[in-house]
Amino acid sequence: MSETTVTMAKLEQLVYFMENVSMPRSQRDEIIRAVMTGILLGNLDPERIFASIESMPTTNVTDFIRTRQKAGGGKVQASELFCNYVNWCNANGKRPVSIARFGNVLVEMGVKKIKQADANYYEIEKAVTLPGEDGDGQ
Repeated sequence: MSETTVTMAKLEQLVYFMENVSMPRSQRDEIIRAVMTGILLGNLDPERIFASIESMPTTNVTDFIRTRQKAGGGKVQASELFCNYVNWCNANGKRPVSIARFGNVLVEMGVKKIKQADANYYEIEKAVTLPGEDGDGQ
């Protein structure tokens, strides 16, 4: 197995590629392993990586989930949540993603998936309001 150096430029290309191209989970896992190896071998500085990442990119899925969080969150059946998402997209002039992509974004966001005998559910945490974020302009 040959060693590959992962530079910041390559990392930025990989992040763009992973966000914009459909690929098998095994390929995503291979890319993640390469990045982690670069960090462990000292070829990538994690401080530089994380300093350049503000937060998870905003998509219509993240916007939808954040509205659910602000409304109090809760446990929702997966199929019902996706249906609500599609309706929300239609009402807001947004183009919904596929159900598979929807589920992947929820996983990326850290939304907990609960598998039960009757159906799959997602546990959406209630939004936490930080000081200065109460909407009063302060």
